[in-house]
Amino acid sequence: MLESVADHGVAATELAHDAGISPATVSHHVSILRKARLLSACRAGKAVRHSVTPLGLALLGGHPAAPSGRLA
Repeated sequence: MLESVADHGVAATELAHDAGISPATVSHHVSILRKARLLSACRAGKAVRHSVTPLGLALLGGHPAAPSGRLA
């Protein structure tokens, strides 16, 4: 799911459609990823757009989350 969000911010309904799973399942997974600080969310009108945090990007092999190379 992190890879699906990494390119651009997406709404849960878009993730559900792309993954072929229910919006309720996506919401559950997004909630867990937000609690782990791997995703962040911001409201865009009626939708909530999810995006990957620096920590999430580091786990995907992107830029490091902390200058020491350790994950924060």
